[in-house]
Amino acid sequence: MPTKDSPHLTRLQQRLLDLLITHRALTSRQIAVITDGNLASRKRALGQLETQGYVASEPIRLRARPGRPETGWRTTPAGHGVTKRRRGRGAALATVGGRDESMAHRVMLNWVPVQLPSLEAMVPGLTASWRDDATGTIAEQTVELDSGENTSFIPDGVLLLTHAPSGQSLLYFVEADTGTEPLRSNVNPARSLKHKLRVYQAYFRDGGYQKIATRLAQQPRNNRRGNRSSGLHVCGFRLLLVTSNASRFDAVCDLVRATPPAGFIWVTQEDDLVEHGLWASVWAPGGQVGEPAESIVDALCPDPCPSPPWARGEAL
Repeated sequence: MPTKDSPHLTRLQQRLLDLLITHRALTSRQIAVITDGNLASRKRALGQLETQGYVASEPIRLRARPGRPETGWRTTPAGHGVTKRRRGRGAALATVGGRDESMAHRVMLNWVPVQLPSLEAMVPGLTASWRDDATGTIAEQTVELDSGENTSFIPDGVLLLTHAPSGQSLLYFVEADTGTEPLRSNVNPARSLKHKLRVYQAYFRDGGYQKIATRLAQQPRNNRRGNRSSGLHVCGFRLLLVTSNASRFDAVCDLVRATPPAGFIWVTQEDDLVEHGLWASVWAPGGQVGEPAESIVDALCPDPCPSPPWARGEAL
């Protein structure tokens, strides 16, 4: 019989709590995509969990499209606790909250890992490995800037794509730009987007990214697929900047072009990322908006490039 310490939760409710703990925050739409389920039924289950005090909702108006804001969801301490009791005393759970960030930032970033199963299914032989501060610890990185100053940073997310048939591996660092960070700042330059670009340029030069690429290639998930890549070597990486809307996209592209070398910095906006897919030709390399947009998987993307199932209304 359910008690306060051991309440009755359906399998779906348990899975939703697990997902929110793993990803820290998700929208109703993201949850429907991950669970390959009906959006209305997922909203009902989340509403029930909110009534029980296990999750909390927040309206998010971030993407470029007008209309009602999306609903974002997080677990509450009570939801975290009931999940830990269900899993047992020795269960290791991500901490509630994590580093200081807005829900809008977290759900924007999560559109990348949410889409990876679809990308793997679309390209035969492709394996995607993702790490962020929620799904796996990213160690603080230290680089030396042109000025000789050492600075540390933690990427929002890191993605390694490995294509077994060609033996090719591509490394990406992902930064979600909600528009709250100044493009430039004379008062506090280290908190500006321009400083972040300089940090990644220094990181590109010093080769420290090789260690992260090797750790991603050796994740257990990959090894179960026979993808043991102890000898992995990647030559450079791409920095993927996801912006909140069209005006911010234009402003960031202007900044990227004015901060060379910038060819490895690719920019898109969240609406294009969601509606066309992470893999689609929606990226502006080097912030060059006058040139044809490109795909992060290059020639591996099928022609014509398929739109995401959720953009076609499937499973929602």
